[in-house]
Amino acid sequence: MVITSKLLKNTFKQNWSEVFIFDSIHGKRITYADFFKNILICKEVLEKTGIKKGDKICLIVNNSSELATLYFTSLVMGTIVVPIDPNKGQTEIEDILSQVKTSHIVTDSAILAERYSGLFLGTIAGSFCEGRSVQKHDLDILNTLEYNSVYLITFTSGSTGIPKGVMHSFTNLVESALAFKTRFALNSASIFYHNLPMTYMAGILNLLILPFVSGSKVVIDERFTVSKILRFWETPLKYQVNTFWFIPTILVLLLEMDRNTNAIAYFRNTKSIGFVGTAPLNPETGNKFQEKYRINLFPSYGLSETLFVSTTHPPLEHLDATVGQVLEKVSLSFAEDHEILIEVPWMFQGYYNKDCNHFFQNKTFRSGDLGFFDTNGMLIITGRKKDLIIRGGINISPKRIEDFINKTGVFKECVILGLKNYTMGEKTGCFYVSASSLSNENKNEINRSIVKELGGDYCIDEFFHLDEIPKNLNGKIDKQKILQFFPGNSS
Repeated sequence: MVITSKLLKNTFKQNWSEVFIFDSIHGKRITYADFFKNILICKEVLEKTGIKKGDKICLIVNNSSELATLYFTSLVMGTIVVPIDPNKGQTEIEDILSQVKTSHIVTDSAILAERYSGLFLGTIAGSFCEGRSVQKHDLDILNTLEYNSVYLITFTSGSTGIPKGVMHSFTNLVESALAFKTRFALNSASIFYHNLPMTYMAGILNLLILPFVSGSKVVIDERFTVSKILRFWETPLKYQVNTFWFIPTILVLLLEMDRNTNAIAYFRNTKSIGFVGTAPLNPETGNKFQEKYRINLFPSYGLSETLFVSTTHPPLEHLDATVGQVLEKVSLSFAEDHEILIEVPWMFQGYYNKDCNHFFQNKTFRSGDLGFFDTNGMLIITGRKKDLIIRGGINISPKRIEDFINKTGVFKECVILGLKNYTMGEKTGCFYVSASSLSNENKNEINRSIVKELGGDYCIDEFFHLDEIPKNLNGKIDKQKILQFFPGNSS
């Protein structure tokens, strides 16, 4: 606790007048001093609404500097923050709210604020950066915070279809970020580009906590969508970004569609790095990207439960299939079936809504991923044991889609599988049995229903009509047999 408080205070003090956040959405520059002042203002506003230490606060907020402020305010107040992606469907949002059981909801949507009797973010943000004074001695409030208690609950897609609430302390986030930072020369000259969803772990740890403990700057932009790819470089060039967190889908789309010669010229003359995570990176794609933009890429590996586990690091010119060496204090072993077993000092503090004992083998976390160490001690991921689809860097639960479709009764039987896709990493395929094939309008209607209930990430990319769903001798669906009909998908 002492180390964490000293680190936070020193980070604020040493960078007091430096910019911490470039808010590209509203064109604002927020110094470390401004950011701390906003935290104190936000704390006062929330306390007046009756929120107190130990309460859970659900944040249904889009990417913004205000959301960054809310995360740190929750730390100072001693509350537990539960971020929820605003892009999720109504049913999934309400599922999470019903599990969390809290009346404290903050949202930037007037509709959601009214629906859930929540606090509208605009009433808080209006008082940020106002004329009140703040001094470095005010940082003493950081001395007595409970950094080791549960601070954050992020809900991730599980193979069972039920989102798991992963609990972490603030200390966990800081220690993991510091271990990652030691592999790179991240400092006050590093300018991060934040265009990943700020309600997921990568948007919190990778692009908020990591820049903060590095004393760096971060440019907050709207979350990435495919429609923004032709304008991808506008914000990074404006703010002279030199540090990125890419998902493989972004790299593929930039290689295929980007014609911005200004970006190519800029990065060929500017030393920049790009971390890559959330999904496996094809080495061929990575090397083509490095050759085109001269941005050095460093693939990494981690999970919501274990945070950062491994990363490649400089010097690294040519990418291969590895995700690098394990970080200091991280220990990996492998089960008989090659499942990766992980032990980290910053292990999560359990699932909020599920017994986690099943996920451990002795003291090591069963990752659900398969892999091995190569002869140089580099970790190579060979596949997944757990049943998930990683579509554009977002984890999708196939069972959650299957359960929803089965409730509609539109098919006699269906199975949802991930199909390899060069652009998205995986796309979502629906294999179904029905009296006849679906019309395009039928397919569109199914997807409209899915988007409304589960969110846009869960939409089905392709439908396949089958006479029957193959089963094995135990009566279970033979997914590998289904995939054999589609080249490039069978393992």
